[in-house]
Amino acid sequence: MASLHIPLTDQVSLRDLLATMPDTARSGIKRGFSIVATIPESAYPDLLKATLESAHQQRPKSEGLATKLNIKVGDATSAIAALAMFSSIAASRSETLEKLLQEMIDAGVIAAADKPSLVRILPAINNIQPELKKTFSTQMIANAVLPSFDGFEAVLDVRIGDLESGGFAAPVAIAFLDTDARDHRLWFQMTKEDVETLITQLNSLLTRFKEAEALIGKWPATSGGGD
Repeated sequence: MASLHIPLTDQVSLRDLLATMPDTARSGIKRGFSIVATIPESAYPDLLKATLESAHQQRPKSEGLATKLNIKVGDATSAIAALAMFSSIAASRSETLEKLLQEMIDAGVIAAADKPSLVRILPAINNIQPELKKTFSTQMIANAVLPSFDGFEAVLDVRIGDLESGGFAAPVAIAFLDTDARDHRLWFQMTKEDVETLITQLNSLLTRFKEAEALIGKWPATSGGGD
């Protein structure tokens, strides 16, 4: 459940930001860029569609992309992750795509041998920058106050009491709630009734989300001061 968080800001040099990337994450992202470099230009629309899905925090359809490109699902996932990271950084910084690409090569996140192939996809990435910038601006507003949800895992544990306790057995859920702040992570346990209550509350919240999105969709568009 490990995840990599790179602050989306141009207040710090990209070299400094990437210097803190763990070696395992660095090698994984580097492999993803190498896979992107092998993808034909005819497949760029499908790849960028998956990248946008990732930016919108939707689950990208790696299986479908892998089938279209005749590659492994894991390779498709790695390619999407690498391109999503590059696009996210580009959407939040003032450097040109070409300069960002070179800086990531200098930082060892992209292999220099992959540069000629990756340069070809830069115009396609540039075309989706307006949507990406809008997406990340929205996320920054949503994340401006409190830590943000980053993951949830749960397993079922069966507790068995000894004879002195009556020899009973009781199922209990052991759950982990993760956020994007390292000091805001929580382990806790839940009963069956807790889970049922949580599902009811989440379904109600989801309904309210959909109602709010429908309402916002009816609001008149506002003009920004973008480029």
